[in-house]
Amino acid sequence: MPLLDWKELDFVQVLSVLPADEDGVQYTFDVSKGGARLVLDVWPYESAVGISLWAGASSEPITDLVAFVRGPAVRRETRESEWIELRDVVITPSRFSYLELGDPFDHERFPAGFPVRICATPQIRVDLVRERGTR
Repeated sequence: MPLLDWKELDFVQVLSVLPADEDGVQYTFDVSKGGARLVLDVWPYESAVGISLWAGASSEPITDLVAFVRGPAVRRETRESEWIELRDVVITPSRFSYLELGDPFDHERFPAGFPVRICATPQIRVDLVRERGTR
């Protein structure tokens, strides 16, 4: 699997937290704001980002998935907001889904990746972005 094209500092700036479990293999960013909680597990050697999102005091996440990132993870900003954009993403239910589903980096098998935007300012949001001209 390819390495994730990312900068740890971009994630720190956008999420306003330091990674909790930084060991060089996995980076865990845990941020809470406005009754929502977002946990990002970054596995740079697998080019994968785990995304878990909770609402309120729920003990179970409302979203729990893994994004295999085939493009770069870049920081974007406007006057109102800033976010991490994961480009050319294949979403799977777990980190090891590729054992059953096949290689997420195989563009013939998974031709349509899309961007995912992760935002913590002014509120926590995870947006799956549809490119113009696609359905």
